Amino acid sequence: MVFDPIEEFRAPFADRLVLGMIGRGLRPTVGGHGFLRRRIRRLLAQGFARSWNKKIRWRGKTIAPAAILEHQAGALAKLILGQGDYLPFRMRW
Repeated sequence: MVFDPIEEFRAPFADRLVLGMIGRGLRPTVGGHGFLRRRIRRLLAQGFARSWNKKIRWRGKTIAPAAILEHQAGALAKLILGQGDYLPFRMRW
């Protein structure tokens, strides 16, 4: 269950980033060790950091996705304790 809360953020922040970078010409390359080359990993990490810290509109507020995830974790905890509801994160595309 630890990884489940991040899943609602994967498509809009990770998948969208990778597909967008590939659409703009990024060609991921793999080294002899079978992992992405360092340059590609760095580009992906920098792109993710930018999008993860860029504030977006959410429920009438302008807030960074990291703060939304924190809020969602609290809402999930309240749901488990029977003290609240959980509304999944949905991003407008």
